Amino acid sequence: MVCQSITSVDLVLTWLAEKKPASVLQSLPKALKQADWAKELGCYAHILVGLQAATLCDWAKVRKCLELIERAQPPTRFPDIMVLYLNGVLMQGTAQLLEALEIWANPRFDIHKSGGPKTNTSHIEYELSILAALNRLWIMHDPANRDEAAMADLVDQLRPLCEDNPDLEIKTAYNLVLASIEFSPPRSIPLQQIKGHIQHALSGAQATNNVHCLSMALNIMRLRLFENVVGEQAVKSAKAGSTQAKKSGNLLWMSVAEGMLSQSHEMRGAVAEARMAREAGVQLANDAYQRSQIFRRTES
Repeated sequence: MVCQSITSVDLVLTWLAEKKPASVLQSLPKALKQADWAKELGCYAHILVGLQAATLCDWAKVRKCLELIERAQPPTRFPDIMVLYLNGVLMQGTAQLLEALEIWANPRFDIHKSGGPKTNTSHIEYELSILAALNRLWIMHDPANRDEAAMADLVDQLRPLCEDNPDLEIKTAYNLVLASIEFSPPRSIPLQQIKGHIQHALSGAQATNNVHCLSMALNIMRLRLFENVVGEQAVKSAKAGSTQAKKSGNLLWMSVAEGMLSQSHEMRGAVAEARMAREAGVQLANDAYQRSQIFRRTES
């Protein structure tokens, strides 16, 4: 989990501060090298904090992290593709979808050029390029940005990179996206294939102990398998998605989950429960919207 990584970074920074020699004279080149090292470590910490904040829809903090990185002017060896990725996350999370698409289409995220995990740097570029492509798929699935030909081509490119990827989190993200997107006929995805993607996503999220991915998997399962279904199983699925979304702390997924729970209650005639879930979902959606208005607030 990302929050555990951030805790580890805090511990490392504390340990380094305690171990740093006091009042030791150094040559200028060595002092500059040490300063660059400290700056680079700080930038990594800001990236981690920014990504964790994004999972909680705290877009103001994400933007602050990006500003701190820019102000720090990281050393040339710092993988700036991570900064570019965090910028894309910020644009997509605040509904700046055209800007996000432009970032995800950046040549730095070309999945063919990244080549594969041969070195530490190329490994970062390789995995971020896959995630960028998956984000593109989700945006292109939106009716306002829909491009079925590009979606189909991207799925064909991603399949050999993701289905047998040794990184379980990459495989989980891939299955989450493939379980949620829909194509118009004749390329409609068979129900059995959708169930397979959902099962792989659930298994991957549980194996990696990823609360956020598990929340997405459960809510995608409710959407794809129990939409407009009457029965106790549909309600149980919606309740499981709602419970897990609350554990993730992500306002958008919490809002989505409450909306689907409201519909499931309505389908079985539970009017009071449906109204409570719907009101909760609307409130969460409003809260998420307010958090996404960081650019407009700054400009006004």
